[in-house]
Amino acid sequence: MIPILHASISNLVVSAYTQHGAFMPPPPPAGPVPFIPGLIEGPVSLGWPLGALMHKTQPTVLVDGAPGVKQGHDAGYFIPHIQIPMNAMTALHIAFSKHKVMFPVPTVLIGGSPAGTYMPFLFGLICANPVSLPTGVVMLIKCTVWTSFTWSMLFKGIGYIALEIAIDVVWNRITKGGWFEKSEGRELWKPFKPFAEDGYKKLLGCSFLNILGNPDKMRLALTSMPIS
Repeated sequence: MIPILHASISNLVVSAYTQHGAFMPPPPPAGPVPFIPGLIEGPVSLGWPLGALMHKTQPTVLVDGAPGVKQGHDAGYFIPHIQIPMNAMTALHIAFSKHKVMFPVPTVLIGGSPAGTYMPFLFGLICANPVSLPTGVVMLIKCTVWTSFTWSMLFKGIGYIALEIAIDVVWNRITKGGWFEKSEGRELWKPFKPFAEDGYKKLLGCSFLNILGNPDKMRLALTSMPIS
């Protein structure tokens, strides 16, 4: 069974693992150090008020008394990070944080869009370097609405995750000069990234993900491929 989520304090999200670059004090090392583990993001609620700009909810559709969560919902910016050791970059990671609900529930619509879920409590997509990682976890203090698992929601969720990671790789190339580069001096690009992601998805993602989540369309696409 798969949970139908809501934006309240009874649905909390936290990272199981993440990594970020860091500015470590000398001596040694001085300057940015890439990809440091030992970081916890959260916990915060799916209705985290400081991240409201990135939320995808439907206030008129209540789940357990709170707005229902759509696929693509992001707990948003200003999620607290606990990093060992704390360093100068932690403030930027908090300011531009991310924890997204990636798996759609096509059979449950919230405001005309698929509800968002985890599998069954794993694989939220969180901010990390050099690319986002599907290591987010949801903690269900209260959840009374559940639905049946389908392969369609699994395949589509994997497709959305793969697409976002591919966008991260391209974003690195555009803004940092390398596919897996992490240049801490260019963190201020990050507020513009969600808008670029939406554009990429509309351009590249829709038809691919629709095929991926539909076995009949997938079979037709594979049989239609030219073989040389």
